[in-house]
Amino acid sequence: MSATSLSTWLKTYAKPNTRRVFLAGVKHFLESAYGREFGNGELDQAAAKYIEECRAGGRDWFKDLLAYAASLHGRPPKSARAFMAGAKNWIEYSLDVELTRKQGRLLLGRLPKGSRARTEEAELTRETLRKILVHADVKGRALFLFLASSGIRIGEALKLRLEDVNLNVDPPTVTVRGEYTKSGDSYMSFLTSEAKEAL
Repeated sequence: MSATSLSTWLKTYAKPNTRRVFLAGVKHFLESAYGREFGNGELDQAAAKYIEECRAGGRDWFKDLLAYAASLHGRPPKSARAFMAGAKNWIEYSLDVELTRKQGRLLLGRLPKGSRARTEEAELTRETLRKILVHADVKGRALFLFLASSGIRIGEALKLRLEDVNLNVDPPTVTVRGEYTKSGDSYMSFLTSEAKEAL
């Protein structure tokens, strides 16, 4: 495959976030395999070189995946699984191979255990929100009040259009379209009068 194979493979995934996470997984995998970091400009060449070496018999892609799985132990379990999925899917696509069930089990056994994030977020209290709002400009105040009252994720909120927000009903509503959400499901949320005034 050519040096553009990494870009071609990424285009097979519709969601930008999936492409971003899988690209990071491949980057970390190649850095693990070669024992050095790659800049973004070097990544396509490193990917093409790796595939060539595997095809020529100079590399054992499965042993490299096992070593990569072991190297992910310092990462949160969900991130480690997402990075591994990216590296594994790229190898399967580029080399036209498929992991056996036994290989899949061996990889899974080397990844960090658990399903929850390792960081804990502090609850946003009224006092904390007040401190933020004191230092925020008009736009920042509107955004923080919007997020706090609706419960909408920041990434989803930043994709909203004017027609998704209805301030003419009581309480004001926000329609979050499926194309904005991680799950692909649309939902409706509500705003407080204070958030409405800020908007």
